[in-house]
Amino acid sequence: MLVPTKLRIPRPDARQVPRPRLTAALDAALDTTLTLVSAPPGYGKTSLVAGWLASRMQQVGGGMPGDSASTAGPASCAWVSLDEEDSDPQLFFGYLAAALPPVTGRRAHLAELLRSPRAHPARTLMKAFIVDASAVAGRLILSLDDFHTIDSTEIMAAMGLLLDHPSGGWARPLTRRIVGLSMLNAAGVRGLNGLTAIQFAMLRAVLDGPLGASATTAYSYRLNTAYAPRADYGRDLAAIARPLLVIAGDADEAFVAARYEPTIAAHTSGGAYVVLAGVSHIGLLTDPGAREALCEWLGGW
Repeated sequence: MLVPTKLRIPRPDARQVPRPRLTAALDAALDTTLTLVSAPPGYGKTSLVAGWLASRMQQVGGGMPGDSASTAGPASCAWVSLDEEDSDPQLFFGYLAAALPPVTGRRAHLAELLRSPRAHPARTLMKAFIVDASAVAGRLILSLDDFHTIDSTEIMAAMGLLLDHPSGGWARPLTRRIVGLSMLNAAGVRGLNGLTAIQFAMLRAVLDGPLGASATTAYSYRLNTAYAPRADYGRDLAAIARPLLVIAGDADEAFVAARYEPTIAAHTSGGAYVVLAGVSHIGLLTDPGAREALCEWLGGW
């Protein structure tokens, strides 16, 4: 059972002493992946961050709204106050799922996994969290108060996955444009579908390398929608008459690789599924294990 008060930013005390130097440091840290606020007990770490969020951010989903008119820019905040009991991965990720602001029209992948009858590994739950967090428009700040109380190597390893592949770090969906183009397409207007819908932060080493000119730095709305399954995707899967091979990495930043087989096999038989350990979304293209799996599968035909 989740405790709702653990998802709310503590209200700052009106008598709290302003600390402009520290709040300025937090503002500057918005462009970093991880910010650690460390000090001895009683030094006001929680009060500092809570006051900063209340004055700088626009919290969405269960808490105290802040002032979105700020030099730091509007953002959503997912806040969780942790303690030793939250070292259970299922409980820990249950709080993360509840803390995320809801996104209309999008599946809550993490919540779905947590509702399943079997327990999923923390890495799988973290990948689902990354997918859900990437759907949140604008900047998302995840604040884990008293994270030092967590005593779980599984959770720590999953947090490493989050830091290695931060949501929004490599892909930036232009949400408002996507919504606008969706409305136009519903009305039969498709002349603007060539506009960019998603931008990718391709590594500088790739852009400056020999293949830099061919690197994909953006998807148009037309291309992006072409990748999405249709609403009745089960019928499309059931219509597959030829042998099927699915290769994915369990470190994929965009998809939960473990869900491919149960999702597809529910509609069609004859598929082969390979999940490669430690392989990311882009890393799949150059991983030797992927080539070996493909050659082995082709050799069987």
